Amino acid sequence: LQPVPNGGLLPLRRAIAEELARQRGLVVQPEQIVIGAGTEVLYSLLVQLLGQDRRYAVEDPGYGKIARIYLSSRAAVSFVPLDESGLSVSALRDSRADVVHISPSHHYPTGLVMPIARRQQLLSWAREAPGRCILEDDYDSELRYQSRPIPSLQSIDNSDHTIYLGTFSKSMSPDLRISYMVLPTDLMKAYESSYSHTNCTVPTVLQLALIEFIQSGNYQRHIGAMKNHYKKKHDYILNYVNQNL
Repeated sequence: LQPVPNGGLLPLRRAIAEELARQRGLVVQPEQIVIGAGTEVLYSLLVQLLGQDRRYAVEDPGYGKIARIYLSSRAAVSFVPLDESGLSVSALRDSRADVVHISPSHHYPTGLVMPIARRQQLLSWAREAPGRCILEDDYDSELRYQSRPIPSLQSIDNSDHTIYLGTFSKSMSPDLRISYMVLPTDLMKAYESSYSHTNCTVPTVLQLALIEFIQSGNYQRHIGAMKNHYKKKHDYILNYVNQNL
């Protein structure tokens, strides 16, 4: 019944850090994780943290709500086209954006998975000028059927230009309203300085329930069951299409 720290309950942040290490190969400290009531809350918070005076690049086509949130936060937005490997880095340079928001593991709506070479190019873009930042929205990364996941940008970024965004909305339920972001150390210090007076936007009881669900092993079993269930549907649809071409 006590107020929750602004980043969320430490045991939940620790559980998420352990899951990220196990599933995605991320080495992060629990103190780098900020929990929020849905990704929309975190998108708006990032604009405040990074600055409204920056230009934000989004994928085109892409998830339209992202651009609307940035625009409603009075930030400038550039729509950057895709090619066969994902967001075009040359078009990103032309856009003069400082921040780019991408979904490399499962792009919406094309389903494209960004190859490792393009991820390395994006990291090179981020290192070319001070203040550049990559927002890696790792949407739906848990449900991969054909091969092992490609390493996340955050896990191969040795220069702290990447903010990792994740959510339990897809793996569990949108009504749960629990998402999180992993901030680089310097940005986490800025967050603590600016938002130390605020409380976490996710109710304590939901955080406690999720801690128990993860630590009991039920979350991992749930993900395994989901993969098996949706892989069968995935394979059925592909076989049906191939047989009827």
